[in-house]
Amino acid sequence: MIKKALFLLITVLTLISCKHQYEENKSLNVKSDNKDNSENLLKKNKDTDSIIEVEETEKPTEVLFKCKENDNGMSRYDDPLNKTCVCNETTFDGAYEIFYKESPDYEQKNLLKKLPEKNKEWKAPDADVTYSWIEQDTLKINLFYQGGEDTYVFYKNSDNKIEYKQYVSLP
Repeated sequence: MIKKALFLLITVLTLISCKHQYEENKSLNVKSDNKDNSENLLKKNKDTDSIIEVEETEKPTEVLFKCKENDNGMSRYDDPLNKTCVCNETTFDGAYEIFYKESPDYEQKNLLKKLPEKNKEWKAPDADVTYSWIEQDTLKINLFYQGGEDTYVFYKNSDNKIEYKQYVSLP
């Protein structure tokens, strides 16, 4: 009976010790990760042998298209206009480049990187896409998805700036 009690006591102490060691190792791993991050932020100036701190910050990106959501209170089925956006660009090429860069990744993969000069149809990974020029002063981009359709209409507004309207139609 005493042997069993001693065996249980030794087993419990071993398990407690292992748990304590595991927590200690976890703490050391976190410290090691923090050390690596600190070393990346501290760089040694080779000329003066002094250490300088380098902060890695994301540069704020300026949104070049100013957009206004359509908030007329109607449902998407009654009024598919989602938003109207305008930028200071006066050429379709420049405005499209900005539009492409500001588009989310899931949308970029369906758009052409460069604006075509003529009407173009193509099959993107998630949509059938058409670029249609209307009298050289209006560009219409249709993205036909399995679950609906997005339409972008680019044109010059009265201030000679490029503006676009996004229409979303649901299935």
